[in-house]
Amino acid sequence: MGQAGLLSEASGSLNSTNNIWTRIISDVICITSLVLQGHANQQIIDRVTVVRGYADLSVMYPNIAAYRQRVSASLLSLSETLRAYGNVTFAAQLNSINDRCRKFDGSTFKTDNGRDVRRYHAEHYRVPQGNNA
Repeated sequence: MGQAGLLSEASGSLNSTNNIWTRIISDVICITSLVLQGHANQQIIDRVTVVRGYADLSVMYPNIAAYRQRVSASLLSLSETLRAYGNVTFAAQLNSINDRCRKFDGSTFKTDNGRDVRRYHAEHYRVPQGNNA
């Protein structure tokens, strides 16, 4: 019974974190839709496509932190591109969502008792500089 309680706590925590991430991704979809309405050049379209692609992957595979990190990085790239075009409002909104992504990723998959229940983490896939894999 003790193990069943731990599993249900971890499962509940995972569901809660997945719901938070889903809300963040919903905001990503909304803001990128607005960006596309106002900016129809190919560079912006390409950046939005990358953001949405990683957003989809991060929702389909919530245990792979690298996808969440790439959502954050691609949001930053889109923000910088928009800032270069003079749209500081969308750039600021994208930076805000990027901050939420980074904060989320720093606290994901923690249960109430502090146990880390992640199955995968980007650190496991990094190859140290100068070494061949």
